[in-house]
Amino acid sequence: MLRTLGKAKGAAFLQAHEGPPVLRVRLFGGLQVEGPNGVVPDKAWGKRKARLLFAMLAMNRGRDVPRDVLFERLWPDMTADKAQSNFYVTWSYMKKALAPDGGPCPYLEHRGGVCRIVPEAVHTDLAEFLEAAGALRKAKAQGDADAVISAAERMAELHSGELLAGDLYEDWCEDTRVHARHELSDAMLAGAEALAERGAPERAVRLVRHALAFDPWREDLYQAALRYQIMAGQRSGAIETYMTCRTKLAEDLGLDPSQETQRLYEQVLAMEDVEESAVPA
Repeated sequence: MLRTLGKAKGAAFLQAHEGPPVLRVRLFGGLQVEGPNGVVPDKAWGKRKARLLFAMLAMNRGRDVPRDVLFERLWPDMTADKAQSNFYVTWSYMKKALAPDGGPCPYLEHRGGVCRIVPEAVHTDLAEFLEAAGALRKAKAQGDADAVISAAERMAELHSGELLAGDLYEDWCEDTRVHARHELSDAMLAGAEALAERGAPERAVRLVRHALAFDPWREDLYQAALRYQIMAGQRSGAIETYMTCRTKLAEDLGLDPSQETQRLYEQVLAMEDVEESAVPA
Protein backbone atom coordinates (compact mmCIF):
# COMPACT_ATOMS: atom_id res chain seq x y z
CA MET A 1 0.00 0.00 0.00
CA LEU A 2 2.83 2.39 0.86
CA ARG A 3 4.45 2.10 -2.56
CA THR A 4 1.13 2.51 -4.43
CA LEU A 5 0.17 5.55 -2.39
CA GLY A 6 3.63 7.05 -2.85
CA LYS A 7 3.53 6.68 -6.64
CA ALA A 8 0.02 8.10 -6.92
CA LYS A 9 0.85 11.02 -4.67
CA GLY A 10 4.10 11.81 -6.48
CA ALA A 11 2.49 11.52 -9.93
CA ALA A 12 -0.40 13.79 -8.92
CA PHE A 13 1.99 16.41 -7.58
CA LEU A 14 4.12 16.36 -10.72
CA GLN A 15 1.02 16.69 -12.86
CA ALA A 16 0.09 19.85 -10.97
CA HIS A 17 3.65 21.21 -11.21
CA GLU A 18 4.82 20.79 -14.78
CA GLY A 19 8.52 20.77 -15.48
CA PRO A 20 11.65 18.88 -14.40
CA PRO A 21 11.83 16.76 -11.22
CA VAL A 22 10.70 18.80 -8.24
CA LEU A 23 13.84 18.10 -6.24
CA ARG A 24 17.28 17.71 -7.78
CA VAL A 25 19.62 16.02 -5.33
CA ARG A 26 23.39 15.90 -5.73
CA LEU A 27 25.11 13.28 -3.60
CA PHE A 28 28.50 13.09 -5.33
CA GLY A 29 30.85 15.74 -3.99
CA GLY A 30 28.57 16.49 -1.03
CA LEU A 31 24.84 16.82 -0.48
CA GLN A 32 23.08 19.60 -2.37
CA VAL A 33 19.31 19.80 -2.74
CA GLU A 34 17.65 22.12 -5.23
CA GLY A 35 13.89 22.61 -5.24
CA PRO A 36 11.33 25.09 -6.55
CA ASN A 37 12.79 27.81 -4.32
CA GLY A 38 16.40 27.15 -5.29
CA VAL A 39 19.18 25.41 -3.39
CA VAL A 40 18.32 24.45 0.19
CA PRO A 41 20.89 26.27 2.37
CA ASP A 42 22.72 24.30 5.05
CA LYS A 43 21.17 26.36 7.84
CA ALA A 44 17.65 25.46 6.62
CA TRP A 45 18.08 21.89 7.87
CA GLY A 46 18.20 23.11 11.45
CA LYS A 47 19.95 19.94 12.60
CA ARG A 48 22.81 18.09 10.94
CA LYS A 49 20.95 14.82 11.40
CA ALA A 50 17.98 16.17 9.45
CA ARG A 51 20.32 16.56 6.48
CA LEU A 52 21.82 13.11 7.07
CA LEU A 53 18.37 11.54 7.34
CA PHE A 54 17.41 12.97 3.96
CA ALA A 55 20.73 11.80 2.48
CA MET A 56 20.05 8.25 3.71
CA LEU A 57 16.62 8.21 2.11
CA ALA A 58 17.90 9.80 -1.12
CA MET A 59 20.66 7.20 -1.41
CA ASN A 60 18.02 4.46 -1.28
CA ARG A 61 16.35 5.99 -4.36
CA GLY A 62 12.73 5.33 -3.40
CA ARG A 63 13.27 1.98 -1.69
CA ASP A 64 11.61 1.49 1.69
CA VAL A 65 13.95 2.04 4.65
CA PRO A 66 12.79 0.54 7.97
CA ARG A 67 12.62 3.13 10.71
CA ASP A 68 14.62 0.84 13.01
CA VAL A 69 17.51 0.98 10.54
CA LEU A 70 17.45 4.77 10.70
CA PHE A 71 17.42 4.63 14.51
CA GLU A 72 20.47 2.37 14.49
CA ARG A 73 22.41 4.57 12.07
CA LEU A 74 21.61 7.97 13.55
CA TRP A 75 21.17 7.20 17.25
CA PRO A 76 23.03 3.92 17.86
CA ASP A 77 23.61 4.52 21.58
CA MET A 78 20.03 5.46 22.48
CA THR A 79 17.15 3.35 23.68
CA ALA A 80 14.39 2.69 21.15
CA ASP A 81 12.03 5.18 22.84
CA LYS A 82 14.64 7.93 22.94
CA ALA A 83 15.68 7.26 19.32
CA GLN A 84 12.05 7.40 18.21
CA SER A 85 11.55 10.74 19.94
CA ASN A 86 14.66 12.14 18.24
CA PHE A 87 13.53 10.70 14.92
CA TYR A 88 10.21 12.57 14.97
CA VAL A 89 11.93 15.85 15.82
CA THR A 90 14.49 15.27 13.05
CA TRP A 91 11.78 14.29 10.54
CA SER A 92 9.98 17.56 11.31
CA TYR A 93 13.16 19.58 10.69
CA MET A 94 13.73 17.73 7.42
CA LYS A 95 10.20 18.40 6.17
CA LYS A 96 10.51 22.07 7.10
CA ALA A 97 13.75 22.36 5.11
CA LEU A 98 12.14 20.82 2.02
CA ALA A 99 8.81 22.67 2.30
CA PRO A 100 9.74 25.99 3.98
CA ASP A 101 6.36 27.59 3.24
CA GLY A 102 4.70 25.16 5.63
CA GLY A 103 2.71 23.43 2.89
CA PRO A 104 2.58 19.69 2.18
CA CYS A 105 5.87 17.91 1.58
CA PRO A 106 5.34 15.61 -1.43
CA TYR A 107 8.90 14.31 -1.43
CA LEU A 108 8.71 11.99 1.59
CA GLU A 109 6.65 9.04 2.79
CA HIS A 110 6.54 7.66 6.35
CA ARG A 111 4.05 4.90 7.02
CA GLY A 112 3.88 1.54 8.71
CA GLY A 113 7.35 1.77 10.22
CA VAL A 114 9.14 2.46 6.92
CA CYS A 115 10.31 5.66 5.24
CA ARG A 116 11.33 6.63 1.72
CA ILE A 117 11.59 9.46 -0.75
CA VAL A 118 8.91 9.63 -3.46
CA PRO A 119 11.01 8.81 -6.56
CA GLU A 120 8.60 10.52 -8.97
CA ALA A 121 9.25 13.81 -7.17
CA VAL A 122 12.98 13.45 -6.47
CA HIS A 123 15.86 13.09 -8.93
CA THR A 124 19.30 12.10 -7.65
CA ASP A 125 22.64 12.02 -9.43
CA LEU A 126 23.31 8.63 -7.83
CA ALA A 127 20.22 7.12 -9.47
CA GLU A 128 21.25 8.56 -12.84
CA PHE A 129 24.81 7.29 -12.34
CA LEU A 130 23.64 3.75 -11.62
CA GLU A 131 21.21 3.86 -14.55
CA ALA A 132 24.09 4.90 -16.81
CA ALA A 133 26.15 2.00 -15.45
CA GLY A 134 23.37 -0.41 -16.38
CA ALA A 135 23.06 1.16 -19.82
CA LEU A 136 26.82 0.80 -20.33
CA ARG A 137 26.76 -2.89 -19.47
CA LYS A 138 23.89 -3.45 -21.89
CA ALA A 139 25.64 -1.49 -24.64
CA LYS A 140 28.86 -3.42 -24.10
CA ALA A 141 27.02 -6.74 -24.37
CA GLN A 142 25.45 -5.54 -27.62
CA GLY A 143 28.75 -4.28 -29.03
CA ASP A 144 27.50 -0.68 -29.23
CA ALA A 145 30.73 1.29 -28.78
CA ASP A 146 29.08 4.70 -29.20
CA ALA A 147 26.65 3.97 -26.38
CA VAL A 148 29.46 2.63 -24.18
CA ILE A 149 31.46 5.84 -24.66
CA SER A 150 28.42 8.05 -24.08
CA ALA A 151 27.48 6.24 -20.86
CA ALA A 152 31.06 6.25 -19.56
CA GLU A 153 31.51 9.97 -20.17
CA ARG A 154 28.17 10.71 -18.49
CA MET A 155 29.21 8.65 -15.47
CA ALA A 156 32.49 10.56 -15.25
CA GLU A 157 30.55 13.82 -15.34
CA LEU A 158 28.16 12.70 -12.59
CA HIS A 159 30.86 11.23 -10.32
CA SER A 160 32.42 14.62 -9.64
CA GLY A 161 33.51 13.75 -6.10
CA GLU A 162 33.18 11.13 -3.41
CA LEU A 163 29.66 10.22 -2.41
CA LEU A 164 28.64 12.55 0.43
CA ALA A 165 32.12 14.03 0.45
CA GLY A 166 31.29 16.28 3.40
CA ASP A 167 30.41 13.26 5.54
CA LEU A 168 33.27 10.86 4.83
CA TYR A 169 33.28 9.56 8.40
CA GLU A 170 29.66 8.40 8.23
CA ASP A 171 30.32 4.68 7.83
CA TRP A 172 26.69 3.82 6.99
CA CYS A 173 27.24 5.02 3.41
CA GLU A 174 30.64 3.37 2.91
CA ASP A 175 29.27 0.31 1.11
CA THR A 176 27.42 2.49 -1.41
CA ARG A 177 30.46 4.73 -1.79
CA VAL A 178 32.71 1.75 -2.55
CA HIS A 179 30.15 0.28 -4.95
CA ALA A 180 29.94 3.58 -6.85
CA ARG A 181 33.73 3.77 -7.00
CA HIS A 182 33.95 0.27 -8.47
CA GLU A 183 31.20 1.03 -10.98
CA LEU A 184 33.10 4.15 -12.03
CA SER A 185 36.41 2.31 -12.48
CA ASP A 186 34.85 -0.50 -14.51
CA ALA A 187 32.96 2.00 -16.67
CA MET A 188 36.05 4.13 -17.29
CA LEU A 189 37.98 1.05 -18.40
CA ALA A 190 35.19 0.06 -20.81
CA GLY A 191 34.81 3.58 -22.17
CA ALA A 192 38.57 4.02 -22.54
CA GLU A 193 38.89 0.75 -24.44
CA ALA A 194 36.15 1.82 -26.85
CA LEU A 195 37.79 5.21 -27.34
CA ALA A 196 41.21 3.69 -27.98
CA GLU A 197 39.72 1.37 -30.57
CA ARG A 198 38.26 4.47 -32.24
CA GLY A 199 41.71 6.05 -32.40
CA ALA A 200 41.18 8.48 -29.51
CA PRO A 201 43.77 7.40 -26.90
CA GLU A 202 43.98 10.90 -25.40
CA ARG A 203 40.30 10.76 -24.41
CA ALA A 204 40.86 7.23 -23.16
CA VAL A 205 43.64 8.47 -20.88
CA ARG A 206 41.35 11.17 -19.44
CA LEU A 207 38.71 8.61 -18.50
CA VAL A 208 41.20 6.30 -16.81
CA ARG A 209 42.82 9.16 -14.92
CA HIS A 210 39.38 10.22 -13.68
CA ALA A 211 38.90 6.74 -12.22
CA LEU A 212 42.36 6.80 -10.65
CA ALA A 213 41.48 10.01 -8.80
CA PHE A 214 38.96 7.98 -6.77
CA ASP A 215 40.40 4.46 -6.92
CA PRO A 216 44.20 4.84 -6.80
CA TRP A 217 44.92 1.27 -5.67
CA ARG A 218 43.65 -0.60 -8.75
CA GLU A 219 46.66 -1.68 -10.75
CA ASP A 220 44.56 -2.47 -13.81
CA LEU A 221 43.72 1.24 -14.05
CA TYR A 222 47.42 2.15 -14.08
CA GLN A 223 48.05 -0.50 -16.72
CA ALA A 224 45.27 0.91 -18.91
CA ALA A 225 46.60 4.43 -18.46
CA LEU A 226 50.08 3.28 -19.50
CA ARG A 227 48.77 1.49 -22.61
CA TYR A 228 46.81 4.51 -23.81
CA GLN A 229 49.59 6.96 -22.94
CA ILE A 230 51.95 4.84 -25.04
CA MET A 231 49.43 4.94 -27.90
CA ALA A 232 49.11 8.72 -27.52
CA GLY A 233 52.88 9.25 -27.32
CA GLN A 234 52.60 10.71 -23.80
CA ARG A 235 55.98 9.54 -22.56
CA SER A 236 56.43 11.90 -19.62
CA GLY A 237 52.85 11.30 -18.54
CA ALA A 238 53.39 7.55 -18.71
CA ILE A 239 56.51 7.79 -16.56
CA GLU A 240 54.55 9.80 -13.99
CA THR A 241 51.77 7.20 -14.08
CA TYR A 242 54.21 4.37 -13.39
CA MET A 243 55.93 6.23 -10.56
CA THR A 244 52.59 7.01 -8.92
CA CYS A 245 51.54 3.38 -9.27
CA ARG A 246 54.75 2.12 -7.72
CA THR A 247 54.49 4.56 -4.81
CA LYS A 248 50.80 3.85 -4.05
CA LEU A 249 51.27 0.08 -4.18
CA ALA A 250 54.38 0.16 -2.00
CA GLU A 251 53.26 2.68 0.62
CA ASP A 252 49.61 1.68 0.96
CA LEU A 253 49.60 -2.04 0.13
CA GLY A 254 53.20 -3.16 0.59
CA LEU A 255 53.32 -4.47 -2.99
CA ASP A 256 55.55 -4.09 -6.03
CA PRO A 257 54.15 -3.47 -9.51
CA SER A 258 53.24 -6.67 -11.34
CA GLN A 259 55.25 -8.04 -14.25
CA GLU A 260 52.64 -6.68 -16.68
CA THR A 261 52.99 -3.16 -15.27
CA GLN A 262 56.78 -3.38 -15.41
CA ARG A 263 56.60 -4.65 -18.99
CA LEU A 264 54.52 -1.62 -19.97
CA TYR A 265 57.01 0.67 -18.25
CA GLU A 266 59.84 -0.91 -20.24
CA GLN A 267 57.90 0.00 -23.39
CA VAL A 268 57.76 3.59 -22.17
CA LEU A 269 61.52 3.64 -21.60
CA ALA A 270 62.09 2.08 -25.02
CA MET A 271 60.11 4.92 -26.57
CA GLU A 272 62.50 7.38 -24.96
CA ASP A 273 65.53 5.41 -26.16
CA VAL A 274 64.24 5.36 -29.73
CA GLU A 275 63.61 9.09 -29.70
CA GLU A 276 67.03 9.86 -28.23
CA SER A 277 68.78 7.65 -30.83
CA ALA A 278 66.98 9.56 -33.56
CA VAL A 279 68.44 12.91 -32.47
CA PRO A 280 71.39 13.96 -34.72
CA ALA A 281 74.78 14.04 -33.03
